[in-house]
Amino acid sequence: MSNRVLIVEDDHATETLLAAVMLHESIECENVRDGRAAVTRLEQEEFAAVLVDLLLPRMNGFEVLRHLKTTNPSLLGRIIVVTAANESTFRGCQELSLVRCVLRKPLDALDAKLLVRMHDHLR
Repeated sequence: MSNRVLIVEDDHATETLLAAVMLHESIECENVRDGRAAVTRLEQEEFAAVLVDLLLPRMNGFEVLRHLKTTNPSLLGRIIVVTAANESTFRGCQELSLVRCVLRKPLDALDAKLLVRMHDHLR
């Protein structure tokens, strides 16, 4: 497994913030902008952690989580969901109980520090 982090985010501002936090902490990351691209990359490489939004084009984050539950369930514990979706949107998603944590947008400095600590723990 690599020490790299996959960022799955279609919002440019959030993607830039997450990538900047990783760069500041010398954590190598790769960015993709939709769920299908994420699934493709996750089939090609095993990442140390995955930051995934729920509201994505082409294949949303819920579908990504359901796919991983059947194809690579051990990865769910290394996923950090970063979303602006309200709680009623993800109330019935059982896979969310299997991820490392859910962070709500907008992110702040404490959230960024939490991401780094979680990555360090996963290494």
